[in-house]
Amino acid sequence: MKPAFKLGCAASRGIVALAAALALANAASQSVPSQTLIGWQLFRDDRALPAAEAWSQAANRSAQRRSAAGQREAAFANVLATIAYEKANDERAYARWADATRLYLEADMTWERDRDALRLRWSALERQLAQVSNGSAPTLRGDEQMLADLVKRANLTHYNGPRAGLSNRRDETAGISNITPQYFSGASLADAVNDVNIPQSRYTASADMAAVSDVSAAVQITGRPIPDTVQRPATRSALTTGTGTAPAPTEPYMPERILSAAPADPEVPQLVRGRPMAIEVAAALQGKSALAQRADGIPRQFQAGHTKGRTLSAAERATALQAWRYVMANRQSSTGLVNGKDAYPVSSVADMAQTIAAYGSALALQFIERESFEADMRQLLGTLRELPLYNRELFNRDYDSRNGRMLDLNARSSEVGSGWAAEDIGRLLLWLRVLGNTAPDLAHATEAVVRRLRLSRLVSGGRLYSALNQGDHERVVNDLRLGRQQVTAAALSVWGVVLPTMFDYGDAVIRRVGVVAAPGDLREGAVSPEVFARGIVELGGIDGCFESAARAMLSAQHALAVHQLRPVMVADEFLDRAPWFVYGALSAGGEEWRVASFDQQLQPTLANFSLKAAYLWSAIDAAPQTLRARALAEGFERSERGLYGGRYQGGQLNLALTLDTNASVLLAAQYAQQGQPMLRVDNPVAFSCPGLREVK
Repeated sequence: MKPAFKLGCAASRGIVALAAALALANAASQSVPSQTLIGWQLFRDDRALPAAEAWSQAANRSAQRRSAAGQREAAFANVLATIAYEKANDERAYARWADATRLYLEADMTWERDRDALRLRWSALERQLAQVSNGSAPTLRGDEQMLADLVKRANLTHYNGPRAGLSNRRDETAGISNITPQYFSGASLADAVNDVNIPQSRYTASADMAAVSDVSAAVQITGRPIPDTVQRPATRSALTTGTGTAPAPTEPYMPERILSAAPADPEVPQLVRGRPMAIEVAAALQGKSALAQRADGIPRQFQAGHTKGRTLSAAERATALQAWRYVMANRQSSTGLVNGKDAYPVSSVADMAQTIAAYGSALALQFIERESFEADMRQLLGTLRELPLYNRELFNRDYDSRNGRMLDLNARSSEVGSGWAAEDIGRLLLWLRVLGNTAPDLAHATEAVVRRLRLSRLVSGGRLYSALNQGDHERVVNDLRLGRQQVTAAALSVWGVVLPTMFDYGDAVIRRVGVVAAPGDLREGAVSPEVFARGIVELGGIDGCFESAARAMLSAQHALAVHQLRPVMVADEFLDRAPWFVYGALSAGGEEWRVASFDQQLQPTLANFSLKAAYLWSAIDAAPQTLRARALAEGFERSERGLYGGRYQGGQLNLALTLDTNASVLLAAQYAQQGQPMLRVDNPVAFSCPGLREVK
């Protein structure tokens, strides 16, 4: 027979299991870990911090059961720990809230659904409590007593996560999100490793907290198999125009062994050893807009509006956490890879880079504990060391995220593969460097991944090329245009591969179409505004020409928004319908705001207001027009598994659910919080861009 409690009596034992009694309305009674009871008693005594630690321990113990019931118990215990940490004004509330979200997702549940069940149960319990006014005090079981107490003290049935601005108790000088090693683009691998003072771990766990660190972060939501009839979504790095010949290297490329001088033969890869140089972080911005200019029209720095970082709003944190849900829902526990599209088990090389970026942002935002971060990144690096390489030289364009097999252009398993994308490999190299800085214990593992690659295969005549395997032959093309060209070259430079020609702006031009005056390229191919936002957030702007192009891109979007009486944010975008991916440009074919498919066919009905672009630009620029665009994006409908891509000009939501969008939102939140790029890379040559001051 269950013990009964009068309302207001102190419970000492016999509370039903945490998730079974409190999170699930129809659960059966059973005993609970003592830490749950201790946590409740401490919380009732207004000892919030010890209560949080007790509930954290209860969560970790429940999670170790590795069952759906255990995951739900652990998730709810983390909710309680979040509440207690928040009451104590302790920033660990954020990490516990993220753990709760993850564990609910593993158990095919959400806090919102659990909370709704609690509300129904509380409504029934309130009816019992109403009998008190009639003179008959109701008897309450232990779980009901606890529920009544938590509703009274913590408004449990309406709780929606921790508030923004909880205090940072840790040493600010040890924060990896605020201290990023700076790189000159010519730094070799040895220079970069030896010359940088890597900060210690952001998290300094005390002895009494050692037991509450949960290393369980291997999440797998089984993806649907790739049906043969599904049309393969186009990749970001689909080729445009150009031809070229990239000779095979005579020996494997090793980052530590850079050629000391460029060879005379222009067809031989030119890999030049550079020298390290410290680059000063941009000074604080004077004024509201981040797009400050010098008198001659070329800004010296495209500066962050909050150089020292700022506290994210509750809405920004909630959006970033929703983006993190995508990563948790689409991570394959067998490989550590994350699906590029929701429940579609394909991961491109760019997706691998975005996975590292998303994890780094989640760590900086305290959505994940460092121990879990390093465990998951260690698994991912292990996968990258084992993935088959296209032609045994470079990463293939796409892989099956479940098993790491190469895929062809139709997303079918292939022993040959589909070629490589220079832009994607550059992004992965960049984020491998950032990962090595963030987690010094993983630096050797990141270097081992890079040592696998024959990077000289990318280069011909001092320029970068991509390859497309079309079944009977390999097509090598120069597919990088303004913005992509400079960003990819900068990414390779942090591993010692310096290609001065790739930093050239000789093909850059400002084109005017209607009210739009935006940077373009004299060569064929779209120039995406999004690339410049990423170049600021990830690499600090590279040089004044790049920064000038970025300013022009944002100004052109604002001008078009005024003309069209609606916010405008243009990006390369995955779609929820054919052709599945489009390149975004502010002008194309003599018209404003046009998007084109990978085969350069204009798609006038598929132009998107891009959610990721709105968040990236608003992290950089504090101008009212930019913030209005982000406010619009914040109002878009969301999935329980992440953030949708944006909205078509016709008003319909673009329901594409992708890693690209969600990782970009996480990155934007991290940049806004820390106020500095992930790396600082500077142009190794004197730059000149007269075309960016002339309108054609």
